[in-house]
Amino acid sequence: MLRIWSFVFTIIMRLIKSGLQNFYRNFWLSGAIIIILILMFLSISFLLTLNVLIRQTIDVVREKVDLSLYLKPEVTQNELNSLKTDLENSFGVQEVKIISPQEAFENFKERHKNNPEILKSLEEINLNPFGPTLLVKTKSDTDINPILELVNSPRYEDIIQEKDFTNYQELINKIDFWGQRIKFFGFIISGIFALVAILIIFNAIRLSIYARLEEIKMMRLIGATAWFIRAPFLIEIFTSVIIASLISITLFLFLVWKAEPQITSFLNFKANLFNYLISNLLFFWGGQVISALFFCWLATSAAMKKYLKM
Repeated sequence: MLRIWSFVFTIIMRLIKSGLQNFYRNFWLSGAIIIILILMFLSISFLLTLNVLIRQTIDVVREKVDLSLYLKPEVTQNELNSLKTDLENSFGVQEVKIISPQEAFENFKERHKNNPEILKSLEEINLNPFGPTLLVKTKSDTDINPILELVNSPRYEDIIQEKDFTNYQELINKIDFWGQRIKFFGFIISGIFALVAILIIFNAIRLSIYARLEEIKMMRLIGATAWFIRAPFLIEIFTSVIIASLISITLFLFLVWKAEPQITSFLNFKANLFNYLISNLLFFWGGQVISALFFCWLATSAAMKKYLKM
């Protein structure tokens, strides 16, 4: 049994050595394959990361959907509590916060502290013109219409002075629209890189076969099996895929790490893209590498079938 395993190990090492020799013999073609595969991996990684970023952005925007109700100064405490209770019992309402008239007055003065004319007008009035304010926080994906129907009902029209509904749905639609367009063109670019990589791999195997034609004939004469002749060519291409994937992973993670502070500053929330990619490294790049190996195997098999005549 030990001899059998030793023999198998020796054969595998010979195949790997032969495949690596092919890789170095066709160094420039191997380099071209690696560059194209790196570009393909980077473009696909960008699309997947963009999809994550769009989802995070939409979730953050949805959390900002809220409704501000400015009540009249003469509203009673019972009316205030009744409205607050009805809102809290409404479907989709996450939280209802009361801002007192004094707090609303102080917030107004703080917002206009650099406008002396407004502050002077308040001093001349010599009273607080503000009533209580209700801040209604809705849950994500909530239909705001039932809540608006409640606050627009005749029951509360005499105590509500003004309503301010901040709806970010239009912004969400724009983010989704442009995200879909970018992903569409990204898929086209990725497909072009994949097609070019397959064509280069096909020709690289063809040239490698022609370069080793005499060697292959000798191997056939001494009884080498078909898989023994084919294996080095597969190892040659798989080596390019592994090298390209490692370079693209390292480069993409570095780019995300450097760009994340700017992304966070632009979007005004912490995206945590780098940590997300690290925690999902196997899922994020494993599928890409396996897919690349599969398509490279198809291209290599097609080239060997055509030019090896085996």
